[in-house]
Amino acid sequence: MGVTHDGVGKTRFPSESSATGQALIAVKQLLRAEGYFRYDDMFAFAEACLFKVPYVAPALRRRFPWVFIDELQDTSRMQDSVIEAIFGADGCIFQRFGDKNQAIFDFDSDSDGGQSLFGRRKTLFLNGTHRFGSSIAAFTSRLTAVEPQTLVGNPGLPDLENTVFVFDRAAVGRVVPSFGNLVLKTVHPEILKEKPVCVVGNRVNAAQHTKDNFPAFLGDYGNYYVSPRAAKPPTPDTFLGYIVESRKKWAETGTGAEPYNLAISGVLALLRRTLPNEAETLPRTKTTLHQAVMQNGCFSAFQKLIWQLLNPVNTLDEHKWTACMKEFLILFGFSKPPQEVLNFLAWENCAGAMPAREAKSAIQTEGIYLHRAGDVSLPIRFDSIHGVKGETHAATLVVETFARQHDLKELLPVLTAAQHGSQMRDSARGHCKRVFVGMSRPSHLLCLAISTEHIADAQISALATNGWKIEKIRA
Repeated sequence: MGVTHDGVGKTRFPSESSATGQALIAVKQLLRAEGYFRYDDMFAFAEACLFKVPYVAPALRRRFPWVFIDELQDTSRMQDSVIEAIFGADGCIFQRFGDKNQAIFDFDSDSDGGQSLFGRRKTLFLNGTHRFGSSIAAFTSRLTAVEPQTLVGNPGLPDLENTVFVFDRAAVGRVVPSFGNLVLKTVHPEILKEKPVCVVGNRVNAAQHTKDNFPAFLGDYGNYYVSPRAAKPPTPDTFLGYIVESRKKWAETGTGAEPYNLAISGVLALLRRTLPNEAETLPRTKTTLHQAVMQNGCFSAFQKLIWQLLNPVNTLDEHKWTACMKEFLILFGFSKPPQEVLNFLAWENCAGAMPAREAKSAIQTEGIYLHRAGDVSLPIRFDSIHGVKGETHAATLVVETFARQHDLKELLPVLTAAQHGSQMRDSARGHCKRVFVGMSRPSHLLCLAISTEHIADAQISALATNGWKIEKIRA
């Protein structure tokens, strides 16, 4: 099956008759047989379905006569073309919602950030916001670089001490604690119970980090950020590792779905360690695993065995573990298992095999700085601007980071009201959109942090004139 792509037939994309083209087709067919697909593959299947089965689109329009597309700016052109083909016809109420100024995701090298998807129908501008008050609305309005807007804040929300922390290099470690103190001083405790407090930045890793571009990334303000990928526990290298992690999850959540799926991943990892000539006939997914044990008439025994291993209130010892592993080998017909399988199933002493009713996952505290002031503690989450998109915070601190240029330094003409974001050069508009997303998260308190090396006294005065409180942090 072909995939619709602008590059097909062009010089930079190999033709089907070339050796490279044939190799690509072979790789694609192999991946398809293995069940590996990209998002674009799914859109290609959808396009083929709409072309080959004409009644699908009318049936979907009849089933879903009202269609709302949210976050239009985060929709790729390929995704939009499929949606338009289905729901763009007469007889279907089709409404898109989006904000050009928040288009911060890049889908591919040909993407225009979803900008071309706007303006294809009549547009109704929604300038009012219920999230924050008038002062935050005024600050963020200046950053509407793509579609200039004057946001109207919620009159029912207070204007607090929105602050710019200006810090020197030696005092960077005091920025977040200073923010925490301000939050506790100005934001009502009930609000803090309802909404999170976050520190956000654009650059979250240490790539190309040198002292010449300090502060370069979120980690310069505290080593608390954990990316979603890094937050996932490493893949266990033994079956006992899978079971221990599953038992911890069950004790933590009180439900068995996620722990069971993790245990099944361990079983599949076991099957992948079989002899090569047996591997082709063995299950590769949870579904095919269930089908296999059902066809063999041992599904009940399989479920019982998994339950014995996962039950977090039971203690596992070497004797019980060895007995269970023998049952597993018999269940899957391993009369002479290879050494790699035996190593994977081996017992090892570890605390996680003990009763885990009180177990808690360490992941709960990753990415969190716990600020303490007297008897009061305030959890402050570190995250990327992309990671908090769509969220509402009680208070947000947007910190300066480096991506070709220091973002807040680059945007000082906008922050001081000397320029509007729409007047900035193209290279700065990306910073505008990202900082706009970060600054529009809080309902009550908005703060920025910028290095003293990047701001002049006149700019500090201009920030104060335009409504910011200034707090200098020095070593």
